[in-house]
Amino acid sequence: MAEMEARLDEFKKAGAKLQELADRKLVLSMRRDLRTLAKPVSERVLNALADAMPHGGGLSDRIKSQGRASVLINLKSGVRIQLSNKAGMFMGQFEKGSIRHPVFGVWLPGQKPQTVPANAGMQQFEKEADELGAQVSEKVTETMRRAL
Repeated sequence: MAEMEARLDEFKKAGAKLQELADRKLVLSMRRDLRTLAKPVSERVLNALADAMPHGGGLSDRIKSQGRASVLINLKSGVRIQLSNKAGMFMGQFEKGSIRHPVFGVWLPGQKPQTVPANAGMQQFEKEADELGAQVSEKVTETMRRAL
């Protein structure tokens, strides 16, 4: 599982204050809105990762069909996009640039890892992080105003 995050001091301060002041329904509504904001970014990160992988053996298609980008929100630390999957693939390996996989469904002894392009998902996230961070901060600030 790979994780990508952008930490903003503004978010942490506002989130902590919001947690003290706001009612639960308001915070849950804000989290839902933040997931909605981050979902397109998380999908583009997953697609960038899949597009960078070899296409010949179906790895790219498998990442797109079985991969998942979750958006996790913690008012104390920020918003995190976490890559995971439905079928036992270790998504963090793709970001590291080295994967090990079975050949025709069989794990071969002494099999060397396959090299793949590293950090494709992180590069996409970095392109999106500033805008997403600004949107997240704006949403938290808006919710905080509503709470006051």
